[in-house]
Amino acid sequence: MSDFVHLHVHTQYSLLDGLNRTDKLFTKVKESGMDSVAITDHGVLYGVPEFWKMSKDFDVKPIIGCEMYLAPKDMGLRQEVDGIRYYHLLLIAKNDVGYRNLIKLVTKSHLDGMYYKPRVDLELLKKHSEGLICTSACLAGPLSRHIVRGEYEKAEWWLNQLHGIYKDDFYLEIQRNGIRCEDEIDQKLIKSLPISEQEDQLETLKQQVKVNQKLYDYSKQFKIPIVATTDAHFLDAEDKDTQKVLFCIRDGKMIDDPTAMNGYVETYIKTPEELKKDFADIPEVLEETLKINEKIEKIHLKPDRVQPHYWNVPKDSTAEQELKRQVFEGALNKYAKDKKLDNPSIDEIKKSLPEDIVKQLDYELMVIAKMGYNDYFLVVGDLMQFARKAEIVVGVRGSAAGSLVSYCLGITNVDPIQWGLVFERFLNLERASPPDIDMDIQDDRREELIDYAREKYGEDAVAGIITFGKLATKAAIRDVARVMGIDLAVADTLSKKVIVLFGKPYTFEKMMGEDPEFKAMVDADPKLQQLGETVKKIEGLNRHTGVHAAGYLITPGPVDEYMAYQKDQKDPKLLVTQMDGTWIDKLDFMKFDFLGLRTLTILKDCILYIEQRHRVKIDLSTVNVNPDEPPEEYDQNAFEVFRNGETIGVFQFESPPMQKYLMELQPTTMGDICFMAAAYRPGPMAYIPDYIKIKNGKKNADYLIPELEPMLKATLGFPVYQEQLLQICMTLGGFTLGEGDVIRNALKKKQLDILKSKEVDFKKYFVENYPQYNESIASEIWKQLEPFASYGFNKAHAASYAAVAYWCAYLKGNYPLEFVTALMHADLESTDRIVIDVQEAKRLGYEVLQPNINKSFVYFYPEGEDGIRFGLGAIKNVGVKLCKKIIKEREENGEYKHFDDFVQRVGTKNINKRSAECLIKAGALDEFGDRNQLLQILNEVFEKASRDEKAQEVGQAGLFSLGEEHDGTVHVDATPFQSTTLATDREKLDWERDLMGIYVSTHPLQKFTWAPLMEQMINASDIQDRKNKETIKLIGMFSNIKIVRTKAKQEPMALLTIEDLTGTCSAVVFPKAYDSLNKLGLISEGRPFLIEGVVNVRDDEKSIIINTIEPAGTMMPPKSITLDITDVTDKTMLEKLKDFLFEEDKENLAEAVIYYGQKKEKKSIKRYTDISSEKAVTVLSQFVKKG
Repeated sequence: MSDFVHLHVHTQYSLLDGLNRTDKLFTKVKESGMDSVAITDHGVLYGVPEFWKMSKDFDVKPIIGCEMYLAPKDMGLRQEVDGIRYYHLLLIAKNDVGYRNLIKLVTKSHLDGMYYKPRVDLELLKKHSEGLICTSACLAGPLSRHIVRGEYEKAEWWLNQLHGIYKDDFYLEIQRNGIRCEDEIDQKLIKSLPISEQEDQLETLKQQVKVNQKLYDYSKQFKIPIVATTDAHFLDAEDKDTQKVLFCIRDGKMIDDPTAMNGYVETYIKTPEELKKDFADIPEVLEETLKINEKIEKIHLKPDRVQPHYWNVPKDSTAEQELKRQVFEGALNKYAKDKKLDNPSIDEIKKSLPEDIVKQLDYELMVIAKMGYNDYFLVVGDLMQFARKAEIVVGVRGSAAGSLVSYCLGITNVDPIQWGLVFERFLNLERASPPDIDMDIQDDRREELIDYAREKYGEDAVAGIITFGKLATKAAIRDVARVMGIDLAVADTLSKKVIVLFGKPYTFEKMMGEDPEFKAMVDADPKLQQLGETVKKIEGLNRHTGVHAAGYLITPGPVDEYMAYQKDQKDPKLLVTQMDGTWIDKLDFMKFDFLGLRTLTILKDCILYIEQRHRVKIDLSTVNVNPDEPPEEYDQNAFEVFRNGETIGVFQFESPPMQKYLMELQPTTMGDICFMAAAYRPGPMAYIPDYIKIKNGKKNADYLIPELEPMLKATLGFPVYQEQLLQICMTLGGFTLGEGDVIRNALKKKQLDILKSKEVDFKKYFVENYPQYNESIASEIWKQLEPFASYGFNKAHAASYAAVAYWCAYLKGNYPLEFVTALMHADLESTDRIVIDVQEAKRLGYEVLQPNINKSFVYFYPEGEDGIRFGLGAIKNVGVKLCKKIIKEREENGEYKHFDDFVQRVGTKNINKRSAECLIKAGALDEFGDRNQLLQILNEVFEKASRDEKAQEVGQAGLFSLGEEHDGTVHVDATPFQSTTLATDREKLDWERDLMGIYVSTHPLQKFTWAPLMEQMINASDIQDRKNKETIKLIGMFSNIKIVRTKAKQEPMALLTIEDLTGTCSAVVFPKAYDSLNKLGLISEGRPFLIEGVVNVRDDEKSIIINTIEPAGTMMPPKSITLDITDVTDKTMLEKLKDFLFEEDKENLAEAVIYYGQKKEKKSIKRYTDISSEKAVTVLSQFVKKG
């Protein structure tokens, strides 16, 4: 038994205040001979789960507490009282009751007591006092604050109040940090401090001496025990300066700022020996820590598994019975021969189902019941059923698709029987991990489903999940540099050298050991050496809190019956747990992922457009997504989308390399689509070329032994799916599917002890049951499983992806106009995506029409057979509310006749000048006049409308006149235009790009449509067809310009996107070229350039290395082009060329020299033809001779 217990300890979860990392805290406690330690962070319980778990690893007793903030009066009173906003008060849980009360107090302080800090008050303390120990805390405690002020009556009032609440569990807390035996201030310590700190720290210690002496008197007077603490914020004495850096990062100050908060003197984890010296005159205060420790029982962070209760279970039933009923009723609709049974019993339903379905459902329901997840499945099913009834498009990804129960409940969309999916990959009696069902929801209606969960299961039972942002190495370097006054450019250079591998940055120490350039830069500068020492101490510490993007906790009752929670800083309506997702999973709480998916919004909008325009209601659940059906069973328009590589907007299939593979593969079944969804990633991607050859009959599938064929046939011999690994383990190793999943998990996590045992079992079974093979074959099969486990993809996940991708292709193939309109709607706020969408619309033959006040709706909308009208809501500074007002007025009273009519009818209370100006500049009012003309009369129109509105309010006609029929219609005269310069094309384009993200009325590159007909000239979209290091030219514009520096010499270079009328491609300008081109102002946005460079292939992605750039503004179309048709055998292509060449009424003519005949005896004819139209480029570019 140790001689002292630290009862007042702050960890890194006292954000930007505490320095103690949990593992290092326990290490020092253990090394110092102490067997117990507390966690008492400021106002939160963030660190409790990690602390509790690590205490077991170190065999140290955990003491759970919190240093609360105490309001001077009512916690709801958000104001200072006598200059005091809050006090500190230390609370420690004696037992489970105390821990639950601590949770309640912390939660209430955040929800109802926030005033600078989350506060409690005496009334709340009384209500939740059971099982808690209270100490008077530090100099910020209520007693100490008033003792320092000499307000002893107030100090005694607080003492009596707290003593009255906690009785024998109330303690006075004494600290001697920087103070020695007999309350002597350590003058030597004071003198060792920086001069700027000495006076401030000396005053603090004097206050502490005064407080200590009075508290000791109170202890004698009121017979209240007194206990020693160190208020430990860091591990060792020398960490004080590092704490000051944390304070400066938190407060935005520099280290030499006289107002910066100093680190606390000696508030570290002192050893019992150090404390015995400090308290040699009153050793009983150390002994009191041991007595308190004896009061503290084992704390259980939670009861057994916590999952929400499904509230619709009938009174005479159970969750297990209700789940069974819902599942078999769902199965009746999906599999029964007779679906019209009248109120059938489960036994009657079973008789109408195929035997294999009944068997699988019985098995899965048994597993679910045995593992205790009946309520969980019912709740997820309830959420999905609500979504579908509300016509919210939803889906589920991940291993849940392997569950027949999930399918019959309507949770998932793919039939696991048809797909051959494995339930054990999802839920497994031999693997304790809980089910994880990721719900995909159309992203614009995600909140509706979350709101339903709150309404159904309780506002206080649904909470978002907290995340912790870290002081990562790069950020720590910049933060510390700012605090220390180091040149930020130098710090930025150093931080950019930090290597990031798989999203995880190297530590400062690792960079010093593995990167010579980084080390040389630090070693050459004493300030950077000092920075490095500080960064090492703070990197990886928690910096701030956030909220998990999708995760929510749903509990049977209020969340604070299980853990503390708080309000989100950005959205006060959102409640957030104080336990992060890692610990929620580890402690067996049930997490629900509400994932907003843009693709589902696209599908929903597309279906809505189809219904409005064609009076056809699409039900995606009826679209056949089962694998390996005969090709004729699938929608061929959908498969043409895949086969032609026309997959812009198709979920997971948009990238150029994927499009290339699809065109080579020519998929015919959903099995092909599923394979591509799984294989297009590092590892299995290497299989794709051979899969294509086997699929197309150019190569035979190869299996190590014939017995592997049944498991690998679906992927033509290539191991891609995790489920295949499970099946191999079962068939060739004699394991159950559950054991196979344990092996998969052990291989992935490299759990050698498990693998060694399982390998022996695998080989033994294989040799005994397949005597035709020796043990070396067994070893080879087992050896192949290891890499397979690391890259193998969950087939259930791939099947879910494939289904969503097929839905996209189905809609795009059958309703392309509606689909691409929905695509543009979804990408409204992404300029990069909108550019791609517009190009796709044009490729499909659709015209993107500029916004029009009399034709546009809020969002993009299909118009006619081949038009997509820009939505008013896509224009900056024109909100959705105003758009709806404009459209409603138009629909009720007809089109707007002129600018004055528009402003008058919408009303100046609804539209302001800024919004009207943006509508004008975006071209939405072009039918009323030139944009500059409208801008010139803008003020006059608004002034007149405002005057008339006021006149109307007082009942005067004013400038109004009623029509002859006196129907109440207001007739407004149009304000005449004044003489002004009309808006130029350049002005219009700049306005459009600024307000809508793209050019709409025309495009700066429109006059260069002929460019691909010139030698070496390509379109941006052609880059995927070009070879590595091939020299190319193109006319385009730059966007997304990002200036970076090389790692070695820190030379500037540019990463950018080249955009033309056909698409975009990535490009890079290396330092040598960048230096000269940048000086000439040639690396800029908004201007057409002639770009020359070479194709670069890296990781199967193609880009352009730019060598030269020239302004393209003065370039003219070529006067002649050369066409070569000597090798062309496609008669249709030749007929199209002939028809085009002999069309009349062409403009921008150039001489075309056409070579034909045999190669050895070529002949030629000449013909003048158009080369500037898009049709000309489409037809002629296939025959252009380029050098």
